Amino acid sequence: MSATAACDGLADYVDPCYKLPDGSCCVDCLAEPPIHCPGHLECLPQKSSEAGTPMGFLYDRYQADLATGRLVLGPERWGVTPAWFGRYARGNGGGRLVWLGFPSSLRTGAAALELLAAGVDTVAGFPGPASPAQQVAGGDLLEALVDRAVTPSALLLRLDQAPEAGIAYLGAGAVDLWSRGLLNAGFGQGAGLMGWEHTGDARTLPGWCGMEAVDQDVALLSTGIGYTVQTGEISQRFCLPADKSLLSVSWSMISYEWMESCGADLYQDRFQVFLEDGEGGVLTVLEVGEKDYVEINHFCACDAEGCTDCGQCGSPNCQCGALVGEEPGLQLQPWPETCAFGDGDAFHTGWRTSAEVNVTAFAGLDRPVRLVMRVSDQGAAWGDSTVLVDGLILE
Repeated sequence: MSATAACDGLADYVDPCYKLPDGSCCVDCLAEPPIHCPGHLECLPQKSSEAGTPMGFLYDRYQADLATGRLVLGPERWGVTPAWFGRYARGNGGGRLVWLGFPSSLRTGAAALELLAAGVDTVAGFPGPASPAQQVAGGDLLEALVDRAVTPSALLLRLDQAPEAGIAYLGAGAVDLWSRGLLNAGFGQGAGLMGWEHTGDARTLPGWCGMEAVDQDVALLSTGIGYTVQTGEISQRFCLPADKSLLSVSWSMISYEWMESCGADLYQDRFQVFLEDGEGGVLTVLEVGEKDYVEINHFCACDAEGCTDCGQCGSPNCQCGALVGEEPGLQLQPWPETCAFGDGDAFHTGWRTSAEVNVTAFAGLDRPVRLVMRVSDQGAAWGDSTVLVDGLILE
């Protein structure tokens, strides 16, 4: 805090008082009924009476805060400690969201824990440094989101106005606030999956085995390399602004199912990207032909093992899968053995960029949409697949 402390406004008197078990106090326990302390005064115990009731003196709230360390004074500034939040949140009931808009307010979580212990449901704030402009932007954003009365399952925001200042939350997941626009679309350097919900094998890397990031870092989704799961998924709910119309994504698929699973429709690892509007509407961002996903067959050569029918491999003209061609960059490339994550031979597609998908039908809604990116194993657990995701562009 940067305000000047008005020390001459402190009370210059004290009266005896008793601290009652319920936390209140009285100045005369023998009176009928007992004479209770005014609400603006607090009883600070000094010793116990003969009856065992803590006995002390009445102080106004400022003196009490100073005496208990809830309030601290400096030469030019004053501030509050975590105990201050706990003291003044008590008795105010639950079901509330509290915004701690000062820098590093959630770095240790001490202030938030005091509030949670006092009955507050959810506390939001900055886990790291934040400039004055970011603090103001964070408060404005939070206020706007609360005004929308939305209720999701997690709050993990990255401000559009100040992308390096993240907002986090502690407490109940019943509070859900959405940001205007897609957050952390480039998996910003060092930010990891901040802003994204994730399940299965999902993480971020600066690159992998020569596959450098198109934007900042890359998201890695797999069918379980190093895990016992068979899916990798990231998703994010956000408000899609009315002025946004096009969405595209860059991706690369690496798999051990080429060429063994080509033509085997039951063993087709697949990669999906789609938007949901929250009311049953789905918009596919990545589709091939009549399928709303990319699968192994889409990259199979017609003479691949197990591909006895050319039509199984994507193209009726017996050339290749729908996403493979003779031009450089359209054919599968061997995955280096030094980067192996399975047995046998792996191949990769190289970086591909989806066609720009028109998202105007989902833009400007009065509810959040959900962007989902998922890679999944369809039965051939022996052959893992991985997808690198980068270069999300929403414009």
